[in-house]
Amino acid sequence: MRDSLAVEASFLQREDELLSCWWKEYAECSEGPKGASDLLSPASEKSSSESSQLGEEYSVEEERVGVPVKGGLYEVDLVKRHCFPVYWTGENRRVLRGHWFARKGGLDWLPLREDVAEQLEFAYRSKVWHRRSFQPSGLYAARIDMQGFTPGLHAIFTGEDDTWEAWLNADASGFSSAMGFGGNGVKLRRGYAPPQSSKPTQDELRQQKEEEMDDYCSQVPVRHLVFMVHGIGQRLEKSNLVDDVSDFRHITSILAERHLTPYQRGTQRVLFIPCQWRKGLKLSGETTVEKITLDGVRGLREVLSATVHDVLYYMSPIYCQAIIDSVLQI
Repeated sequence: MRDSLAVEASFLQREDELLSCWWKEYAECSEGPKGASDLLSPASEKSSSESSQLGEEYSVEEERVGVPVKGGLYEVDLVKRHCFPVYWTGENRRVLRGHWFARKGGLDWLPLREDVAEQLEFAYRSKVWHRRSFQPSGLYAARIDMQGFTPGLHAIFTGEDDTWEAWLNADASGFSSAMGFGGNGVKLRRGYAPPQSSKPTQDELRQQKEEEMDDYCSQVPVRHLVFMVHGIGQRLEKSNLVDDVSDFRHITSILAERHLTPYQRGTQRVLFIPCQWRKGLKLSGETTVEKITLDGVRGLREVLSATVHDVLYYMSPIYCQAIIDSVLQI
């Protein structure tokens, strides 16, 4: 929760600039990027205020507005809306600013894209339910037609100030572009609330534990640093050092709760950083082995190549130095 609040606070400090970048990205995804001739116009046609605004937009695009999360292991780039690892190479994860959420059936609440959420927020702030009327279906509600690229998409607001409800509908197919599924009659909610289930699942319990761990790491300073260096076998498909270190971090937090005093846990913590030296290391002999590997024994050959061959490479003076250099360059 603290990570989300920190990201939101950083966003609000530069809301206008960041929203300008987000809408530009959305326009490029919808219409395609504009050429240089479209972006730059003659000086006589552009006022000084417009030019300064364009310059500020480009400056924030070139600048990375980063917010550390998950105890400093990851960082959120608010301009590109990506979350990426800081100390190792990994995949970027998309970050969404959840303002309005929708749910159909028993699915989870999913955030709506910005163009739909902004129109719903404007309708909410203007208390659109005060302008209710009888709809063709006989429902006494206020209808808001969504402007955008989804024809027939509209929202229905019912109830009063304290009992209002909202639904998202589509007169025709095409609602799937606003969310990840199609269909009509999707309930809306403003803001996010954690699921309230009597018997939480294992995934929900694990997610709750991770959020508690993230909140703890955001408050307690690092006093000890541990580099987790893997051995052989990291080239196997199911091997993932980052996940292994995450599990190790979870186990150590449980042990710390059992054996450390509240004062010790509140004044210091340990930072575990995975060191992946094998994923990016390319040795000359590997390409030759892959070319001569028969399809019938490929599975066994890949297991041997990812495990036993690493031992042979390390025993070779030439490849041993390459392995050592790969570890040192992390």
